[in-house]
Amino acid sequence: MYAAELYPFAVHAHGVLKTLRPAVPCTLLDVFIKSELKVGVIYVKEGQYTEEEILDNNENSPLFEEFLQVLGDKVRLKGFDRYKGGLDTVHDLTGLYSVYTNWRGIEIMFHVSTLLPYERHDPQKLQRKRHIGNDIVCVVFLEADNTSFSPACIKSHFLHTFILVRVSARIKRRPTRYEVSVVTRDEVGAYKPYLWEQSVFDKGPMFSFRPQRLNVFDPSPVFGVSPGPAFNSNSATSHSFDLDQAGGK
Repeated sequence: MYAAELYPFAVHAHGVLKTLRPAVPCTLLDVFIKSELKVGVIYVKEGQYTEEEILDNNENSPLFEEFLQVLGDKVRLKGFDRYKGGLDTVHDLTGLYSVYTNWRGIEIMFHVSTLLPYERHDPQKLQRKRHIGNDIVCVVFLEADNTSFSPACIKSHFLHTFILVRVSARIKRRPTRYEVSVVTRDEVGAYKPYLWEQSVFDKGPMFSFRPQRLNVFDPSPVFGVSPGPAFNSNSATSHSFDLDQAGGK
């Protein structure tokens, strides 16, 4: 990772030149932060290992619903006038609802697999795959005790980072406890923040899952992640989400 002092201009999202305050050094990561992000979210249950099984999930469990509330707000797509992340807001062609948040001026639309159109007779679930498969980052909600997730099962040329969030389907905890790990493609380098010091988080006012920027953690061994051949199998580097502990949406 390279850092540089940049004065007095920086290229921001959409190629717009904006003035930086003089005498305030910043890193290249701080400069090239997008103001709009689209992120995939998939729901994995015990015993599901293939793309077809995972994308066939059509109902949310209470634990998954609870986690979606941590991510953002459920919004009606028709008539939605904020960042839509490629979803249809006129004719309901990409589902009725989605999950959206605005985090410190960064708009994030989540492509939630169970909220995207479901076609029973399409085994590949292409209506879901065409959105999630074109994202760079995907959050994997793994509601299982004995199932590992292999990033290689989701076939995509664009997905480079999977943020794994595991909860126990058997052990009921209050507050809900999330085990977080990240796996990335080999070509994605490591930079902060890391998950070395803490990878288990209780739901509460001091925990929010807000992306300050896309960074990169290494895949933590806490999940028994099964990286594919193109994915980093070391124990901790990733293009990441910030796990912001300041709380609040």
